[in-house]
Amino acid sequence: MAYRQKLSQDTRTSIPGGVPTIGKVISLIKQQINHQQFDFYELETFEVTKVLLDYEDLPKQKDGHPNYSYYGAVAGRFVINKSQSIKPEDGPQLVRPLDPKIKNYPVVGELVVVGNYNGKSYYWNTLNTFNLVNENSVPGISYIGTGESPPTALTKFGKRFERNGSIRQVKAEEGDLILHGRFGNSINLGSNDNSPVIKIRSGQRTDIQGKIKSGDEDDVKSMKNVINRGGPIPEDINKDKNSIYLSTGKKYIIRNSNSKYKGQELIAEGNSIIINSDKLIFNGRNGNVNIRASKNLYLEGDEVFINAGKGQTIKMGDPRAVFVPTVRGDVLLEFQSSIMKILSGIQSILVSAGAQAWPKVASDAKSLFDNIKTVTEVITKQTFLNKQVMTADPNIKIPDLPKIPELPELPTVELPDIPKPDISGVNVGVNMEDLETIEKLNNL
Repeated sequence: MAYRQKLSQDTRTSIPGGVPTIGKVISLIKQQINHQQFDFYELETFEVTKVLLDYEDLPKQKDGHPNYSYYGAVAGRFVINKSQSIKPEDGPQLVRPLDPKIKNYPVVGELVVVGNYNGKSYYWNTLNTFNLVNENSVPGISYIGTGESPPTALTKFGKRFERNGSIRQVKAEEGDLILHGRFGNSINLGSNDNSPVIKIRSGQRTDIQGKIKSGDEDDVKSMKNVINRGGPIPEDINKDKNSIYLSTGKKYIIRNSNSKYKGQELIAEGNSIIINSDKLIFNGRNGNVNIRASKNLYLEGDEVFINAGKGQTIKMGDPRAVFVPTVRGDVLLEFQSSIMKILSGIQSILVSAGAQAWPKVASDAKSLFDNIKTVTEVITKQTFLNKQVMTADPNIKIPDLPKIPELPELPTVELPDIPKPDISGVNVGVNMEDLETIEKLNNL
């Protein structure tokens, strides 16, 4: 908030006597001028003692409901000119965020910049006291020089926020624009060798933090030494917990933590969007999920499940094709076994009949009948077909889509200017006074 601070104080208790001389008069005038000089500060630092993010903390309206216009506001004390009040003076003495869209909420003990606009106090920009992204709290600084003791509540950063001294800012390159969160998350609008890249990460890597071990490689020891002293941490798409990279130039090697994929790294170069995490979930809530590749499409895992909620909906082939069912392997195997048993049964019946072993003929005939029944059911009920999974009929060739011809450019036609006719001398047989009278009657 705006305030004035005198550069010097007038400590005189009396005006010097004696014979006035020009030198004494000039000296007295200079002293008086110096005592009236001051520095003007339009903005002032403000120590935050409370951040209103819970509904029960908001001031109440006349109807008893929370006043949500103060959501995100802060309570606190001015650091320099402690006697000034928050605007409006008859309000709840809370300072609102200045920007309605981008909200950077402080924690208790941090310093924000406060200014007055249109009769209201607003805050923005947490002061970068320690150049830390997790917190920059200096609790109780507004009580220095007052003889008062700060409340014990100021030893906490808020209701739920806990300090994490291991969080570091991201290692930057020239020209980067980086948005840091407090919790090891960031958005980096940067470049790789002047080629644009956007890096979104959540969950700071932990492999180069902690004590330096004897088995650490030299580059790991060097990075640990920097980070342990508060230095920035480099991003790593394989080491950060969750990453999305939108890259245009650099080559990235994506590794999988599963040992079975060791030596099977994925390579991303050129224009690439890379997503790397422990689990990926794509959910089309009310529409399609389309995945298309101009070349190959790879799906790999211990098991691959494709489930369709409706029959005849797993289709392999061109969407324009005629689809036919695939074959069930288990039923086909049973069908083939039954055919073999039929052939064997016929042979057995012929041999038994030649030997006049009629009981054996009857037994073989019953088995033959059962196998014929099985084969008949498989064919008539089409149980050998898998109608859940359809494939394009290879006997029907799909024609190539015709190319759409380019539309010709429309010719530009200049329309001639048509002169306006002069009707000033034309008598239309209507009295203008009569028209005005009719207009007034219509407007009554």
